[in-house]
Amino acid sequence: MFLSLPVVPFELVFIPEEFIKNTPKLHSKKYKFSSGCQYACLFIENSFVPDEVVKAFPSKTEVKNHDMLAAMVVFDLWVNNIDRTMSNLLLEHLSDGSYFVHLIDHGICFPGGYQWSAKTLTQKLNYDIPYQETYRWAFSMLNEEDFTSFVDKIVSLPNELIYEVTQSIPEEWGVSNEESAALYNFLVEQKSHLPNLITNFINQYKSNIVN
Repeated sequence: MFLSLPVVPFELVFIPEEFIKNTPKLHSKKYKFSSGCQYACLFIENSFVPDEVVKAFPSKTEVKNHDMLAAMVVFDLWVNNIDRTMSNLLLEHLSDGSYFVHLIDHGICFPGGYQWSAKTLTQKLNYDIPYQETYRWAFSMLNEEDFTSFVDKIVSLPNELIYEVTQSIPEEWGVSNEESAALYNFLVEQKSHLPNLITNFINQYKSNIVN
């Protein structure tokens, strides 16, 4: 919301236990679904995961919001998202034949991924950026200035705003006060590393494009 990222619109919704009992699709041996405050995102019509469908990814002229791919990269570096594969994008096919990119699935963010904790958030990060086909595709459509301008946008975010966001995590999600404080400290510190991180990213992917 504050960064205008093209994430799929979402709401926090209350799911009663009765709803789970009366919905056969939620009766899973693999996953345990529980009642309470849950994350719910909008279903996007005419959309698909590019990794599963296309052989050639859309070009710059075909992607309506290609500038937002720079925002995606910088955001991922900020929150240490190591899982931005082509399976974690949605391409919405628009009526004029172009595409709109939506970002999905941010489950493996922060040091520690699914199991992040106050301890993992304070561990020293390995800042080597894992190569991703998604980023190569994004880099091929963008200029270096596209990335640096979004770095400035994140760096200028007030720390008070970041604190409010970390404090707004629903109680049902089981994040302790210690963990929310560690998350706040991680995000604030990571802001200071963004200029160097994006410089390293640009150098890495510029080299990949050349080679």
